[in-house]
Amino acid sequence: MSIYTAFARFVATQRARRLRIRTAMRIADLPHGMQKDIGWPDGFDFDREFRARS
Repeated sequence: MSIYTAFARFVATQRARRLRIRTAMRIADLPHGMQKDIGWPDGFDFDREFRARS
């Protein structure tokens, strides 16, 4: 594995993490009734998930 490959993988991982966090924050800003309509959070603890991946 070259340095470039390792760096590219790191950048892709960070980009995916930011996207997950951004999505969670935008959905969390929706009204509670709308969150229930789309099935959010569906029993998944995103705070715990983000801390575990950090």
